[in-house]
Amino acid sequence: MIIELELPPFHRVQQEIADDKTRFRVLACGRRFGKTLMCTEIGFSEAFTGHLVWWVAPTYSQAGIAWRLAIKLVNQIPAEYGIVINIATRTITFPSGGQFVFKSSDRPDSLRGEGLDLLIMDEADFQKKNVWTEILRATLADKKGRAIFISTPKVENGWFHQLFKDGMNPKIKNVKSWQLSSYTNPYLDPAEIDEIRESTPSLIFRREFLAEFVSAAGARINKNSIQYISIDELQNNKNLVIGIGVDLAIGEKEINDYTAVCALAYDTLTKFYYVLDIKRERCSFAKQKAMIKDMCNKWNRPDLKWPEPIIGIEDVAYQRAMVQEFQKEVPFAVYGVNPKGKNKVANFASMESRYELNQVFHVENLPLSFENELLSFPEGEHDDYEDALVNAKKAIDLGNGFVSSSESFLALGGDEGFEF
Repeated sequence: MIIELELPPFHRVQQEIADDKTRFRVLACGRRFGKTLMCTEIGFSEAFTGHLVWWVAPTYSQAGIAWRLAIKLVNQIPAEYGIVINIATRTITFPSGGQFVFKSSDRPDSLRGEGLDLLIMDEADFQKKNVWTEILRATLADKKGRAIFISTPKVENGWFHQLFKDGMNPKIKNVKSWQLSSYTNPYLDPAEIDEIRESTPSLIFRREFLAEFVSAAGARINKNSIQYISIDELQNNKNLVIGIGVDLAIGEKEINDYTAVCALAYDTLTKFYYVLDIKRERCSFAKQKAMIKDMCNKWNRPDLKWPEPIIGIEDVAYQRAMVQEFQKEVPFAVYGVNPKGKNKVANFASMESRYELNQVFHVENLPLSFENELLSFPEGEHDDYEDALVNAKKAIDLGNGFVSSSESFLALGGDEGFEF
């Protein structure tokens, strides 16, 4: 059986990508580049010739965009050729036995089970890392299937960005990346894009139209707001109080959040804050305890005439057990604090304002991952560092009477302080 189709033509760069044989193709695309139409045609051609192809988008409605484009292509083929369209499952089955299936990752477990020839992850940067690493990657194993990742950049240094950087590394042979701005599409008038640029914030334009990995959250914490200081410059400061903030997580697997611990100093004279130390790790309950104690012991500095550190531990559900453990085991003041609901931006607002006022200093040689996460907040993959930093500030506020125990629930979103 021979069926002739006339597909919409690719422009030069689209054709280059379609012809490329690299197993994993990663496309960081600006708006209106033409990524959806291009990849719909690639997937359609693969399924047409007998392969199993999945299109996976973040949501059902987003998957519907490519689904409708594929149906338009199917409608070119006379009904007597026996192509089967299942609207309920969004599946197109061809006479060759190939299938083109459109799915969403909002229920990740529904993506298990199939052996794919080609996977297309649409808006990959808006999907969780584990959807790829723990679920979809395995679907390509038995057939050594290929994958195309397409997305407008969202998260700087997130999983999609890391994959993109792999594709830019000539030493990694099975991944290849393209950075495709809106200007790449010859069917778009450059003057139109220039006009959009005039009325669009720079960070948004760079991400949405130039396909650059810049965090939209950079507008919240600007890199210029971060100041640096050496630990030597603080050692003679007798006005410091020290807070140890803890953000607890459950489990040691890669899908779990991190447990993060932060040591923060506050100068009662200048009102400046100094991030002395910060670390995070996926670890067991026993390792969490040791991690917190190590941080407390490190920054308990009577030799510098600094007061004993004050500990602020997130005090909800499982975490409450850690507060109780430290009640028995450490000589320092310990407070249980809660986040302000589920709004991480509101919870971080007190520290954000300090950064805006240039009142926060980072001690040199803090982990690079901390600053990267801070500059991508609140759209980064994790926010453990920020939570630990906020909890350290809350411990300082409670321990020094800036907020009384009776006011702590309303002011800090936490239970009453527990002091031991």
